[in-house]
Amino acid sequence: KKTRLSAYSNPRRGGIIAINLDAEDELIAAIRTNGSQEVLIASKNGKSIRFPETEVRPMGRTAAGVRGMMLGP
Repeated sequence: KKTRLSAYSNPRRGGIIAINLDAEDELIAAIRTNGSQEVLIASKNGKSIRFPETEVRPMGRTAAGVRGMMLGP
């Protein structure tokens, strides 16, 4: 998910939720970029995809994000 850093600038006492994941999903890493880098997504079964981050549209903090890669049939 591509979100402006300013969306996380006013944390509350309980913190800020950046993303809601399904029970079987897992976030391994989140990295701050300069806006013009490439994204690489890899799965544990050996699938991967690489694309420029400019292809991902910005969205709000509460948005679900976009699908980066299909894993199932």
